[in-house]
Amino acid sequence: MMTRINLMPSDLRRAESTPLRVLLPVVAAVVVVVVVGFGWAFLRFGKLETARSELETAKSELGALDARRKYVESLRDELAEFKTREQTIRSIASSRVLWTRKLDQLFDVATADNGGQDYLLWIDTLEVKPPQASNAKKGVVPAETLRMKGWCFAEKNPLENFNTFHRKLRESPFYADFADMPNPAGKAEELDGALRPKTAWTVDLTLPMKAREEKKSNTKTGAIAESDGRPKPNPR
Repeated sequence: MMTRINLMPSDLRRAESTPLRVLLPVVAAVVVVVVVGFGWAFLRFGKLETARSELETAKSELGALDARRKYVESLRDELAEFKTREQTIRSIASSRVLWTRKLDQLFDVATADNGGQDYLLWIDTLEVKPPQASNAKKGVVPAETLRMKGWCFAEKNPLENFNTFHRKLRESPFYADFADMPNPAGKAEELDGALRPKTAWTVDLTLPMKAREEKKSNTKTGAIAESDGRPKPNPR
């Protein structure tokens, strides 16, 4: 076996080539890295851009759907408001009470005091409570309830004066539309201040109105018919 020794200076020696068994794996590794880099760049920039475009489209569609949702909700609110108006109109249509006339009749009784000799009435509160539909019988419209609060003044015997007012109220046209009136009750009070007389009887009357027959609605003509069949136009 022969051994070769190169005695030439190192700068004049011919560069030795890289063996193929070393070069080929290095080249293959570089190619793999380049392919993986191109694949990652394609996925990163190509697919991501597509995903961003799809996201913007979805956001735009969501905005349009949200606008439609708000519009539907506004329509529901309007529908609820119209139903409330319809209920109010039906309540007005089913009521035969003219409260302005009732107030006039009550005023007539309150002021028919014989110049203050029979009673001196001070009405502080008039409250009309809506009817209770749950207590209504079939075919009968539940009626309102009127509550009256105040004082009946007198120098000596305020209860006697209140009894006089109570009797006149029951005998007046005002009471014709009411079903019942409680018996005289309350208590005497001494009021402070410059009021004369200072003694007064407390007035607290709850008057339920008479129930009325139910009116039927004619859906073809938009009219409300009484129990006798005569149509009447809806109130506007």
